[in-house]
Formats: sequence, structure tokens, C-alpha cells
Amino acid sequence: CCVLAIGSKAQTIHGYTITKLNGGTVALSQFQGKKILFVIAPSGKEDSLKVQQLSAIQNNYQDSVKVIAVLSKEHGYADSNRVSIESLYAGLAPNIILTEAVYTKKTSGSSQSDYMKWLTTKGLNRRFDKDSEGEVQKFFLDGKGKLYGVLMGEIPLTDPIVTLYITGK
Repeated sequence: CCVLAIGSKAQTIHGYTITKLNGGTVALSQFQGKKILFVIAPSGKEDSLKVQQLSAIQNNYQDSVKVIAVLSKEHGYADSNRVSIESLYAGLAPNIILTEAVYTKKTSGSSQSDYMKWLTTKGLNRRFDKDSEGEVQKFFLDGKGKLYGVLMGEIPLTDPIVTLYITGK
């Protein structure tokens, strides 16, 4: 699913390539100089408001932040909903990168996607050892590709702390 471009211990997220749900790939190196917000993607039919909120973040900070919604096999994604999920994001959040469904949890062992392993393992990201814990969990990376914050899914996308993490203000 995921290709690691520069060795198995990339110091930044920019060493990874992700696969989008529609099959295309994205080299994260193209976002050098921009912050990246990885979010465990809301993936239910009832999640349209959360998807709209993600889209608003992308639109409000389009020059400085790239939002990547990670579909998680452990947190809500089901193959039977693939078409409706694609439609939901295409309609409400076309500027967000929607990844293929991957294993996001450490307990998935070698099945955990490489970039999620990097995001959740302090030995790789040099900052946090925090497993993926559910939909709308947020991982914040600076323009140099270094992880600087993790917020749990219980914190709404509209909470002022999310803006603080994005803008530093």
C-alpha cells in the first residue's frame, strides 16, 4: 500500500508516498514547506458535517496546510461503503487527499501502513508514541515534516485548540 522513499527510518514524513482511494499516489515530499494535518477519516454516512469541517480547514488554510484524511480499517472504514465514502468526500471536500484504507494501529504489526507507523512511533517521529485511537484523531506536522502535535478524536474539528495547533495563534 505505501512506499517508503528513503530508508525505513525517515526522519520526516516527506520520505513517504501515500496511495489515494482512487488509486493515484502522492509523494509527501511535495508538501515540504507546508504543514500537514493527518486525520483518521470520518467514514460513515452520518459524518458529512465532519467532512465539511475538514474541508473548511483545508479551504481556510490552503496556502499553508494540506489535509490528508486517512481511511482506517480499524476505525470505521468498510469496503461495502467505498463508493459512498468516495462520493461524500468528492462532493464535500474535493481538495482533501483521501487515502486508500490502511491499517492505522500499532497492534496491526507489519500490516500497519508505513506512514502511520511513522506517525505513531516515537522511535521514528522522534516526538510522540501515540497509537491511532479512532476517527478524527489529528496528527499535526510542520513545514519540515516533523510531528509537533496529536489531538484525540473527541476534540471537535471546530475546537479553538485545532486552530491553535494549525496557526500557532
